[in-house]
Amino acid sequence: PALTRQTASFVTLRKAGELRGCIGSAEAHRPLAQDVAVNAYKSAFHDPRFRPLDAREFGELAIEIALLSKPQPLNVTDETDLLDWLAPGVDGLILDDGQKRAIFLPAVWQTLTQPGDFVRHLKEKAGWRADHWSPSINARTFRTVKISGAD
Repeated sequence: PALTRQTASFVTLRKAGELRGCIGSAEAHRPLAQDVAVNAYKSAFHDPRFRPLDAREFGELAIEIALLSKPQPLNVTDETDLLDWLAPGVDGLILDDGQKRAIFLPAVWQTLTQPGDFVRHLKEKAGWRADHWSPSINARTFRTVKISGAD
């Protein structure tokens, strides 16, 4: 039954410990089994940061699936307020403002350990300047449950 519930997921592929693809859904909009299948395919063949996988790489991949909780809106007035709300190492973050949006999974805290760095890099990922802030920015946090071949 859990596979038929609408659940958002991200599928991350790693080769020799290095990122090789990562695509996902920020919001639940289809059954979990379908969401994982679609995101795994897109991670392997349609992540714009990487060339598509070829058959020789399949056996070298580590696969991680992150199941996302429902994003919770934060009522923040500025970046300092946002930083106060974040739980480093635990929270994922979605920022959107106008037509731009970006998401970081909680796993990103492994490389961006300081809340200020985490938020600034996420803003740059969205295409904003690192110091961007506006009254219309929308911030939402979420948590994940990870499933990997090592579990």
